[in-house]
Amino acid sequence: MQWRAEVWFLVGVTFLVGAFVVLFSVWHPSDGSYSGYSFEIVDGWMFISDAGQSHGGFEYTGQYEVDIAPAHEEFIFDGSVVDMRLTLELGLGDPIEPHNLTMVIDYYPKTDQVLLDFDGSQIVLDMVEIDDVWNHEYDGWYAASWGSEAPPNEVHGEISPEMFGLPAHYYVDMRLHIYVGHIVA
Repeated sequence: MQWRAEVWFLVGVTFLVGAFVVLFSVWHPSDGSYSGYSFEIVDGWMFISDAGQSHGGFEYTGQYEVDIAPAHEEFIFDGSVVDMRLTLELGLGDPIEPHNLTMVIDYYPKTDQVLLDFDGSQIVLDMVEIDDVWNHEYDGWYAASWGSEAPPNEVHGEISPEMFGLPAHYYVDMRLHIYVGHIVA
């Protein structure tokens, strides 16, 4: 009886190892080819407001330039490590922290979203074809925005003020002008 259990255990382990080898060879071809996405990051900015929305009564607003560059490689592909630098352009004082983030960038073609993953947090940017919030200035850009008082048309993707050391009621809006290309090499 004991030997039957051992045989079934070995059959199960053999099956799992075989399945893993097949899946790994499909996702990571051994011929050195690559199928994925590349990113060209043209421009970016982030707006913050203590009003909890993009427009309205407030005491503090700030605008930041967002620069994203490859951390280790010459080009940016999905799965690449990138460095993001936030530089204050407009605003009295600078309440955000940190200003420099290292993260992994990915692209989800089914939802047309760009994901920035860092320290257990994620920024998910949606493609916004028609930008009603900023009077079409950022049509076709990727956006992540949230605010405690923001109407539904101002909320895109996933982002949180706490990621930048801001109080939870703040409005934060990150916009990135990114060209995403599909690569098969």
